[in-house]
Amino acid sequence: MGWAHCGTDSKGREIGYAISATCDHKGCKEKIDRGLGYACGGMHGAADEYCEGYFCETHTEFRFLPSEERGQRLCFHCAASLDEAKLEDYQDVMLDFLRKPEAAHHTFRKISDGVKFRMLPDRDIIHERDVLRDGTLVGRIECAKRSTGESVWSFHSVDGTLTMGLGSRSLGYAIGRFTGLMEPRVIDASAHKRAIYELMLRWDDVEKLPLDPDFMTEKQIDYVGRRQQSLAEIRKLAHAS
Repeated sequence: MGWAHCGTDSKGREIGYAISATCDHKGCKEKIDRGLGYACGGMHGAADEYCEGYFCETHTEFRFLPSEERGQRLCFHCAASLDEAKLEDYQDVMLDFLRKPEAAHHTFRKISDGVKFRMLPDRDIIHERDVLRDGTLVGRIECAKRSTGESVWSFHSVDGTLTMGLGSRSLGYAIGRFTGLMEPRVIDASAHKRAIYELMLRWDDVEKLPLDPDFMTEKQIDYVGRRQQSLAEIRKLAHAS
C-alpha cells in the first residue's frame, strides 16, 4: 500500500498522503491530506509527545522532541503539553538550591512538615486551595484557563515573591507536586551544574552551552559544537534576509 494509503487511525479514518482531509484544529477548514507532512509529530499514530491528528501549517508549531531526539511540528495542544513538561524539568532543577534546609525563603523551610490545604470559602472546590503552614496562610494554589481550554495550576505565595507552575492535570496532582517541591534536598554545586547540563542537552538548549569536558562526554562536546555552528549559520542567513 505504501505511504499513499496507510490504513486507518484509531478513529477509523483513512490515513496516507492520498487521503484528502481538512485540518483537525477546531473550526479550521484548511484543505490538507493525511500524509506525514501534516501529521502532528511527523508520523502516523500517537506517541508520548504528539497525537494522531493532522493539521495545517498555521495550526502547528515547531518543537524539539527529547524522547526521539529530533525537531518536528506539533499541534498547539501537544506543543503546549511539551512546553509544560520542559518547564517542569527546568523548575525542578532550578529549585534544588531553594529546597535546601537553609534556604532563605520561609516558604521552603520544611513546609511539608506543617502544611495544610484549605478550601476557599465561597469558591468552587475544584479551582483553588489556600496553603497554610502551622495555621498561617503562606500562599494559594490556583487554576487558570489556557486559550486551548485546558486548566493550568500554579502556586503563588502571599508575599508575591514566589510563583511555581504545577502542571495541568488535576488538583490532586498539583498538590502532590507542590508538596514534593517543598521537601528540603541537599545537592552540591557540582551535582547541580551537572543536572543543568544534562537538562540543556535533553531539550537541545545548546546554543550557549559551554563546552566543558568536566560535565560532557567527547561525543556530547562534538555534537554541541556542530549544533552551535549550525545555529550560528541559521542566524546569519536570517539576518541577511
